[in-house]
Amino acid sequence: MDVTTGDDQTMRDASSARPGHDIQHDADPAETAEWRDALESLVEAEGSERAGYVLDNLLGHAASLGLRANSQTRTAYLNTIPADQEPPFPGNLAVEERIARINRWNALAMVVRANQAHGELGGHIASYASAADLFEVGFNHFFRAQSQDGPGDLVYMQPHSAPGVYARAYLEGFLGEEDLAHFRQEITASARGLRGLSSYPHPWLMPDFWQFPTGSMGIGPINAIYQARFMRYLEHRSLMPGGDRKVWGIFGDGEMDEPESIAALTLAAREKLDNLVFVVNCNLQRLDGPVRGNGRIIDELETLYAGAGWNVIKLVWGSDWDALLRRDTNGALARAFANTVDGQFQTFAANDGAFNRAHFFNQNPELAALVADWSDEAIDRLHRGGHDMVKIHAAYHRAANHRGQPTVILAQTKKGFGMGSAGQGKMTTHQQKKLDDEALLAFRDRFALPISDADCLALKFYRPAEDSAELRHLQARRAALGGHIPRRNTEAPRLAPPDAEHWARFALAADGKEMSSTMAIVRMLTALLKDATVGPRIVPIVADEARTFGMANLFRQIGIYSAQGQLYEPEDIGSVLYYREARDGQILEEGITEAGAISSWTAAGTSYSVNGLPMLPFYIYYSMFGFQRIGDLIWAAADQRTRGFLVGATSGRTTLGGEGLQHQDGSSHIMAAAVPNCRAYDPAYAFEVAVIVEHGMRRMLDEQRDEFYYLTVTNENLAQPDMPAGADVREGILRGMYRLRPARGQAQVRLLGAGPMLRESELAAERLQADYGVDAEVWSVTSYSELARAGREAERARVLGLDAGVDWVRTCLGASGAPVVAASDYVRAVPEQIRAWVPAPYRTLGTDGFGRSDTRAQLRDFFEVSADWIVLHALDSLDRQEDAKALRARLNAGARQTPPWDL
Repeated sequence: MDVTTGDDQTMRDASSARPGHDIQHDADPAETAEWRDALESLVEAEGSERAGYVLDNLLGHAASLGLRANSQTRTAYLNTIPADQEPPFPGNLAVEERIARINRWNALAMVVRANQAHGELGGHIASYASAADLFEVGFNHFFRAQSQDGPGDLVYMQPHSAPGVYARAYLEGFLGEEDLAHFRQEITASARGLRGLSSYPHPWLMPDFWQFPTGSMGIGPINAIYQARFMRYLEHRSLMPGGDRKVWGIFGDGEMDEPESIAALTLAAREKLDNLVFVVNCNLQRLDGPVRGNGRIIDELETLYAGAGWNVIKLVWGSDWDALLRRDTNGALARAFANTVDGQFQTFAANDGAFNRAHFFNQNPELAALVADWSDEAIDRLHRGGHDMVKIHAAYHRAANHRGQPTVILAQTKKGFGMGSAGQGKMTTHQQKKLDDEALLAFRDRFALPISDADCLALKFYRPAEDSAELRHLQARRAALGGHIPRRNTEAPRLAPPDAEHWARFALAADGKEMSSTMAIVRMLTALLKDATVGPRIVPIVADEARTFGMANLFRQIGIYSAQGQLYEPEDIGSVLYYREARDGQILEEGITEAGAISSWTAAGTSYSVNGLPMLPFYIYYSMFGFQRIGDLIWAAADQRTRGFLVGATSGRTTLGGEGLQHQDGSSHIMAAAVPNCRAYDPAYAFEVAVIVEHGMRRMLDEQRDEFYYLTVTNENLAQPDMPAGADVREGILRGMYRLRPARGQAQVRLLGAGPMLRESELAAERLQADYGVDAEVWSVTSYSELARAGREAERARVLGLDAGVDWVRTCLGASGAPVVAASDYVRAVPEQIRAWVPAPYRTLGTDGFGRSDTRAQLRDFFEVSADWIVLHALDSLDRQEDAKALRARLNAGARQTPPWDL
């Protein structure tokens, strides 16, 4: 590349400039060079640690002099670790490279075979092709498995690289050929008595293999951060011993655009999580094209992570560039890197050595001279850093031994590495599912695989002999690291929770005392925390709303977890409920981050598997900011078989009067109903809450069921009745409905109320009797979704000719034809779930539409779910039109031309 100035001295200065030196704006380049030389001499004489200390001291002094130094969060486009600082490679490099090549082939064959047989199955080749060496170095030297020595490291796998992880499990002997042959064919495999391999990491589908679901972009990074923090939480509370256990996350550079990927970076730095290492596979390409075509994603991520307080290791160029960099005494190569954007690097990756000579090295005479004696083939073989096991090991080694900060390794690779003209660096490589014969043979030759032409074209899997150097080395390395990985532990010690009589007597025998269901569950939680068995295992989690939910008393009782303890005197130190942070605090007060809080809940709720230590998380939050806001994270928690309680406080659309549209929850229960292992309940009274919590604890801690419980509670104070006598009440609460108030004789109408609408249904029954002589019975519906689940199961059993039994709705309502009116503080779709099993005319009332700000009474009238509206629908369903007409007039129905859900 020509220099366009006519000043000879400027040309000479520019040619001698070093990386990071802006010669055009330097008033005295010679003096600048002296300062740089002095720093280099200090590094050489005293080492990098001493030089770093001196540099930090100088920057601090500069600030005291009023100088504004430019903070260097972006360094030259070179490796962070110089070649002379790399530790010796501890393994057999040639053997490990052969293992990686075999895994590349088997991963490719797995995807291509599946798509030749069934073109609709999909799958990915290019992502693992770029990341294979990043995985292999980890598997061979760093990723420690759970063993008798401890629970092992945790590894969050890049989801699109799943075929490569399966390929390695095949070499390890955990998976067989039939397993690989049924990639993405789980139903077909099951019908044949075989195991199918899931598309991405899914613990629900492969419970003995995958630990963490990462298939929804962004979920892996945030969960990895909170998992590392939860490990420290357990250590600081003396529930687990400390150690050098690590959380590793291997992610893609395109994934870093997801908000969740970067949402908790500062938390990791703030908490000094040096047990956390991210490896970002920077293949520069996402699904459709470059991640940053006109910029450099590695530079951008370096600035982001360094600015957040992370230790950043750039792994850009492989060892074969070292000779060129040593030869380049004038910095021409570094300047060329700095002036090349990712879109161009992708073009270089997609082309051969001759193209790269012509378009990169021939930019100027200095670059051309560097490779003048190199062949085009040698240029073509220049590796990027993420394909060089020696460089990768050096980066991992430094990351594993770094203290005081989390570390991110930014590793540059080529997407589709080794796929040649069929996919390497191509815009379409992410969608590449099939390769033609020529491309398959070229791939085999590129990696010197000992596979015949016939076996190559037949896409046969290749596994060396058991006594081969490759398998002996692989097994020895995994044995040294504790065993095979990934593996998921499915068992943990059982815990027997105490009976509700011990911690919820106030709710079971309330004697009409007024309280909200939110207050009730907080009182239960407070009592449970004092239990010797369960108390230490409870993890209360809030997203900066503890005072709103009446949990401030827990600040003093159990403290708020802080890795640093409390370094200040809180403003409210003189109060009984002062804000107390402690290193062994039990509450996780996450601040205003629902995504962070649910990630903590997932870490705690999977501790039984991840740590072999059952924990019981209660995440209490504004119900509106749960499934609606972070539903994907909740879905991932379900996939991960999380156990715990989600408590949607201030729930429903009419109980949170003044907050209005954004805060009023009318839909979370319909979303919760879609999660298969979520048991969702909308209890009205405190005794119902107690029965559900007791049952959930027993199912999750003692019976070890992989399910979780969603309870909605309100801030509305109600006179709390005693729990009615009879085993049928407890059974009904858990199965979804029970008769709270019988009719005096034969019921003329049945009223179903859930949550806040139960009390309205009770009032409606009283008015129907007092004002119209209509005998009504009232049923408390604690869970429409549980009723619907039971109805579907009974219906399916009947269709299949199995012993069906009667669904619970029919069991409760019997053969009576008396009409049924169901009211919910949620959208009508919630009570509509059970329509198929109601053996009578059925009306549903709900709160469809946008919320409003007003009193509870006005909101219930507006949404037409109040006691009066329940009475009106009961009268109409009984065809009592004269009575209904008078009530319509009183409700000013004539002015209600527009329904509340009309936009």
